[in-house]
Amino acid sequence: MIAALDEGHLFVITSLKDLTSTVLVEALSRGLPVLCPDHCGFADALTPASGIRLPITSPPTFIAALRDALLLLHDDEARRRCLSVGARRRARAFRVEAKVLALQAIYARVLAPTGMGLDGTGRR
Repeated sequence: MIAALDEGHLFVITSLKDLTSTVLVEALSRGLPVLCPDHCGFADALTPASGIRLPITSPPTFIAALRDALLLLHDDEARRRCLSVGARRRARAFRVEAKVLALQAIYARVLAPTGMGLDGTGRR
């Protein structure tokens, strides 16, 4: 599958039922801009610098937005390449190291008012 992603120029997700597919992050990590529905976890995972979120207010709206996004990127290779760079950058947010730092920040914020440190002893 990774070899297939490496041959692509764009990754399109049309599923209206997935919450957030791991393949979205895999596509970003391979430098593929993503077109996907603007809902659930897709909306949180994708940034304007890494792809295009498609409105899903109605099936015709979604279809028209998908068509427009495909044509836009077909006609503007420079923009597609810019989104490709943004995709690789966005993928870094999903690395294990980034997740560890995010969790540490959450624990620090939650525990700070109680005076408890990250190790539970009051030391930081």
